[in-house]
Parts: sequence; C-alpha cells; structure tokens
Amino acid sequence: MNGFCEKIVYFYDKYVRRIKDEYYEKDFLDFFARGFRLCRICRRNAEEAGFVSNGFWDNWEVSAGFGTGTAFSNGGNSGSWGDRFGFEGNLSVTKWVHPVFGMRAQLQGGWFNNFDSQIGKMTWPYMFGHLDFMVNASNWIGGYRADRAWYAVPFAGFGYMASNFTDRSQRENASGSRQEFAFTAGLLSEFRLSPAFDF
Repeated sequence: MNGFCEKIVYFYDKYVRRIKDEYYEKDFLDFFARGFRLCRICRRNAEEAGFVSNGFWDNWEVSAGFGTGTAFSNGGNSGSWGDRFGFEGNLSVTKWVHPVFGMRAQLQGGWFNNFDSQIGKMTWPYMFGHLDFMVNASNWIGGYRADRAWYAVPFAGFGYMASNFTDRSQRENASGSRQEFAFTAGLLSEFRLSPAFDF
C-alpha cells in the first residue's frame, strides 16, 4: 500500500500540481488534486493503525452491473411508466488505497427514455465515463474486519457524458448530440458472498 501511495504522491507533486497551477480556473482538476493528496493521509493513517503494507496490484476490484433509469429533461414526462425507463449497464475498476478509502473508474452506457407530449416517446443513447472517490463507511465506523458480511460504500465523483450521439436518435428526437461534464453520487450496498466475490 505504501508503495502505491508514494507513486500517487509523486505523480501529484510532479504533474497535477503544475497543471493545477497553470489552469486553476478549471475547478474540476481540484477534485483530482484533493484525491491524490488524500493518499498522504491514507498512508500515514494505515501505518498508525497497523495495517499491513502491500503492493500496487493488491486490493483491486472489478465489477459489472445493469439496471434501468429515466431522464426528466422536459419537466413533464407524462407518458406511462413503461415509456419512461431505459436500460443501463456499467463496468468498473476500483483500487482501495486504504481499508476505508478507494478510487473507482466506471464506464456507464445505455439509453434514456422519456415521453414528450408532442413528439411522443423519446429514446436516446448515452455514455458516461467518470472517476469516483469511495468511502467504506462500515470499515470507518466499525473498524476493519476481513469477514464482514455487509458494508456500505458512499461515493462521489465526476466525469464526461455524451448523449444522443447517433444519427437515428438525433433525427427522431429533432435534437443534436450533447457532450458535457457531469457529477455522480450514491451509496453502494454490498454483500460478501466469498473472499473473492461480492453482490
């Protein structure tokens, strides 16, 4: 763990601090800067708590999921419930730099459904790539336990979203593509199935 944190701190000192100084008006870089600086605290706290140090390739998670969602873009969305929901899938890679703190990279994709009173049912695809700061609240509050059966993980982050980017969706929705920065936040509720798998 210490070796990984030292690499992150070195990267921050050499690159992120310089970029942040040159382009300070771009506040979203400050999120990365704070995340990298947190590794200093993670390393010190881990040593004080007596956690075993490990290498860069330890404590990684790979996860996948799917579900449904909707968008309230027109203020009404007056269609039936069946017309409102689309599909979402995601793939994530998480690195835990400390038993409480981690960083996640996630790619989400799918399509939103909405219902417009004049156009009717609207469907448009989207892709959302983002980086999240993760906190294992169960380990924070109750202390680290390797055999914990359930834990709560709040997260927050930001990334880049592209939507309505196909010719068909632009034609049917009478709208162009959209590309923008977006924020994300939520709470993961994870159950331990085995030493290697969670649900």
